[in-house]
Amino acid sequence: MTLPLHIATQGNPANPSIVMLHGFSMSHAIFAPLMARLSDSFHVIAPDLRGHGLSPKPEQAYGDSAAWAADIAQILASLDRPLLLGWSMGGRVAMDYIRHHGDAALSALALIGSYTGPVPAATKANRGPMFDEDQRETGTAAFVRACTKDPLAPDLAQTLLDEALLCPHHVRMALAARDEDYTADAATVTVPTLILHGDADAIVPPAASAAHNIPNATHVIYDGIGHTPFLEAPDRFADDLAAFAREARK
Repeated sequence: MTLPLHIATQGNPANPSIVMLHGFSMSHAIFAPLMARLSDSFHVIAPDLRGHGLSPKPEQAYGDSAAWAADIAQILASLDRPLLLGWSMGGRVAMDYIRHHGDAALSALALIGSYTGPVPAATKANRGPMFDEDQRETGTAAFVRACTKDPLAPDLAQTLLDEALLCPHHVRMALAARDEDYTADAATVTVPTLILHGDADAIVPPAASAAHNIPNATHVIYDGIGHTPFLEAPDRFADDLAAFAREARK
């Protein structure tokens, strides 16, 4: 069953579309600087995934891969060959969509700081304190800090913390139980795919990204960058993504 997701958009709907899926406990707000950079040339769509941000947070709606896929399918249905970008857990949700709907409706796929195999041990360790309700705020703050190699500007860091705290305990616990393996699904991808990772990523080790088995994918590593390359190297990332999106639509 789909849920009525909160969706942020920027740019002219007549332009090529990029749909951005955020990661664990975050929201569309993590993409706000990137959306602003791309909105002159692209129609950018960033939903709050189920259980996150301003989207519904039912008690039990997180274990079914088909349900996550349906949420994304309802967004893509009105778009003309969008690029689907998934960051961190958002890459897993993108793979839910690929598993159940294939990639025929896409122009391209971008997986940023993400992985298609089982959840890496480092990922579980970094978000572990967030699963203890008594440590919810301090654990979330530690997770947000671990997402970047160097500290973000205080106002941006506070925005990410505030948004991450909107994800309630029952959603976090349900997501902890999701350990899907998308290795077989990755092998079915046919569209141009960008796999981009920071070499200083403490949340998802670069080796997890390198293990993607998507045919003919383009792998890019940013030196000295952590889990959020679109925040840590914003101009470079926006330029690289825009160039990839344009090339994929030719």
